[in-house]
Amino acid sequence: MLVSHPYQFIYLKTSKTAGTSIEMALQGAAFNQDPDQVKAATHAQVGVRGVIGRRMIFNLSSKETAADKIWLPHMSAADLFDRVGERIWNRYDKVASVRNPFDRMVSNFHWRRTVRHEIKGHKVSTREIAESGFDEIRSEFRDFIMSNDAIVDGETVMLNGKFCITKAIRYEHLREDLIRVAKELELDENRLRIPETLVSKHLRHGHSVADYYDQSTVEQVKKRMFWAFEKFGYPEKPGDQ
Repeated sequence: MLVSHPYQFIYLKTSKTAGTSIEMALQGAAFNQDPDQVKAATHAQVGVRGVIGRRMIFNLSSKETAADKIWLPHMSAADLFDRVGERIWNRYDKVASVRNPFDRMVSNFHWRRTVRHEIKGHKVSTREIAESGFDEIRSEFRDFIMSNDAIVDGETVMLNGKFCITKAIRYEHLREDLIRVAKELELDENRLRIPETLVSKHLRHGHSVADYYDQSTVEQVKKRMFWAFEKFGYPEKPGDQ
């Protein structure tokens, strides 16, 4: 997450929407930093220009700072509202990235699946994980969607039951939308650089997004991510992303 005082915007980081890449691009432009010096992993930073939230640092232990405990990577809108206060919240633009919910859920599933293997200590390559029998993967995906494990970002984009994002960057039009938002915020476009960070499409191993779904999982995604369909007109059936 980011809070920029000079450019008066708050960036709320959603999951599996190129959020890290977008955050890094906005950080360079909003905090007057050389894009080559913006790193994926950073401790939280608080200064006169605003706040850069903790990013891509998972094993903090004794290195955790006081700011790391406050400015978390994926803060909810309610928590950010409490931190910045009503005056700044109401005045600043709220920026977030969005993505086709069906595509996003598949990406979220594979990310979680890979992490689970790593936590168990299995030295399994992402290719080996992807090449598991697809019937097994599809069954795991169904369990994932029907459970509460799937992140739907409602707490990130909604405050008191209302959609609070004022400027959205669509994953499907990433570069175009990022440049548009940067212009609207009067950011220096010369400092915009979009790094590629966590990409998981290869984990599908040739399967389309539609291959993962049945009617029950389609309906569950539509129900839980209703805001994305309502606000951005995403198709109500998974395609061949």
